[in-house]
Amino acid sequence: MGALTSPRVPRRSVLLSGTGGLLLAGVAGCRPATTAPDDQAATTTGASAAPEPAPVMSALHVHSSFSEGAGSMHAQLEQAAALGVQALWWTDHDWRMNARGYLDRLSPGDLAGDRVAWEVDGSAAGPGGSHAVVQEASGRAGSTSPVLQLEARAEGRRRVEHRLQARSERSLYSTSLHGQRWTLAVHLEERVDRAFLAVDLLTSWRPALQQRSPGPYRLSYRFSDHREGIQVVDHVAEVYIRVPVGAWQEVVIDPARDLTVAWPEIDGRDASCTQLSVAALAWGSGAVRGAVGDMEIARTHVEGQEPAATQRDVMTAYAAQFPDVRQMQGVELSVTTPHICWYGSRIRLPDEDDGDPTTLVPEIRSTGGVAVYAHPFGVAGGTLPRADQESLVAARAADLVDTGAHGCTALEVGYRQRGGADLESHERLWDECSRRGLFLTGVGVSDNHSGMNWATQTNNFVTWLWSVTAEQDDLLAALLRGQAFFGDPTLFTGRLDIRCGDDCRMGQVAVAGKGSTRVRLVATDLPPQSRLELVRVDMDDSGRGSATETAVADQFVPEDLGAGEVEVDVSTGTDCFVRTRVRQASGEVVALSNPVWLLQRPRDYTVPSARLPGTTAEDRERPWW
Repeated sequence: MGALTSPRVPRRSVLLSGTGGLLLAGVAGCRPATTAPDDQAATTTGASAAPEPAPVMSALHVHSSFSEGAGSMHAQLEQAAALGVQALWWTDHDWRMNARGYLDRLSPGDLAGDRVAWEVDGSAAGPGGSHAVVQEASGRAGSTSPVLQLEARAEGRRRVEHRLQARSERSLYSTSLHGQRWTLAVHLEERVDRAFLAVDLLTSWRPALQQRSPGPYRLSYRFSDHREGIQVVDHVAEVYIRVPVGAWQEVVIDPARDLTVAWPEIDGRDASCTQLSVAALAWGSGAVRGAVGDMEIARTHVEGQEPAATQRDVMTAYAAQFPDVRQMQGVELSVTTPHICWYGSRIRLPDEDDGDPTTLVPEIRSTGGVAVYAHPFGVAGGTLPRADQESLVAARAADLVDTGAHGCTALEVGYRQRGGADLESHERLWDECSRRGLFLTGVGVSDNHSGMNWATQTNNFVTWLWSVTAEQDDLLAALLRGQAFFGDPTLFTGRLDIRCGDDCRMGQVAVAGKGSTRVRLVATDLPPQSRLELVRVDMDDSGRGSATETAVADQFVPEDLGAGEVEVDVSTGTDCFVRTRVRQASGEVVALSNPVWLLQRPRDYTVPSARLPGTTAEDRERPWW
């Protein structure tokens, strides 16, 4: 374990006070929170040592082609492997996997539709192209929707393209294409030479494949009266479909199958339609005029647990390609707010009558899973003024404390910017919960949907879980106990931990000494010119104080840490918790530990069983809220 077993442990010969001041003091002991007398607790001495845990770099809260973003599972795994991630949890939106509330009909003729609007693509709207809405039957029985007429005339130009893109605020057609059949109504009115009507589906982003650069893959369905077949050029598959001139024609397409036909190395199940467009295309002397009517989407394999089963099959298919990234399936319960991520081996997609996400927390816990309260300030971009952020913190903290975080075990803290709040506000929210006796594991996540830029995106935090293996049960146990630290893996590559006595570790509760308590801070491989800050916060279940009073009790430069450890004496005249964070010379916080709670009488608090040193696997099941 390197520094963790080093006999050289420097110690600050000072007492850290609740106000951040320094007082001379003697050394006080520390006992884990337990009801057993000291002589009984000592009976375990001499027992065979358990395997020593090590940090497992984990990417929590990752989305894929089964949600609405651009990223495929393949792209996400490539990013994870490049960053050195050892464990990855898929947490796609439950309702999106089931396509609940999704569109099953799209009408290009309804340009300003309530749920989908169609807008001209400015990059593809030069001279020679036009569109119009026409009130005519599309040839489909019972259809009265207007249709979109498109025209392109090259007239000697190299290329003319007139394209309209679908805009759906919630991307209500984006999920796995597996089992989808699209029925398109097309009327080719006129076509001369090199010209086509087209319906294009842009599909998920993928890493570099077969000398092709990273990027999305486009299926371009092109309608002509003289050509059929498929032609693949780099990231585009031109699928030519023969239709007659002068009559409406219904055409059924299978995008997932067509992806695999065009690029056999692609798994068509791991793809969604991220962008939809219709176009008229012409080259040279070509000309085309025609109309596109309603598009109907029939989805199979979206009922019940089928989408989750399909995703597990895709996970298995990728496992050999990414042997160093252990994949696990979770789900983001997100039909209403708050969103809750369910991690565990017995996850399921909820039924429509299951209610809001919070109603499933007892089931998550009773089946050995972990419920994580996701993006507590919401998902909006930008950062609000500090005063507004403080109001957000106060309101959200009151809700979390009043509801006991709805029984969640952990809280997403590690966001540099989310929901109008910066990392400092996320820390303050967490501290307010911790000081009010709400024992939540803090985690850092990316919530990545794109499959790109894991290392450089603003929210690029990962969570390191102290675990004896990378098996899911051991990782979940670390989450339950709070034995985790989180941060930016491109700026911090060390380890963080807090020890108190022989048994108490980070995330747990210890019986504090009457005047002071010695703790051991572990912090290895600090970046040059950075410092380790020790944060101490008094407990206060009255709610009269504020977490904005968080005090930096002491700080250490890399030279203070010797072999990566330092011992300090913390004032425990009042109940408190302590945690650490790594701050660069620029002022940016790049890594944070979970707390250790130092309490005179732990029985005065509702302490989760997993927070007590020495808990067993059976203790994990014991409800505490």
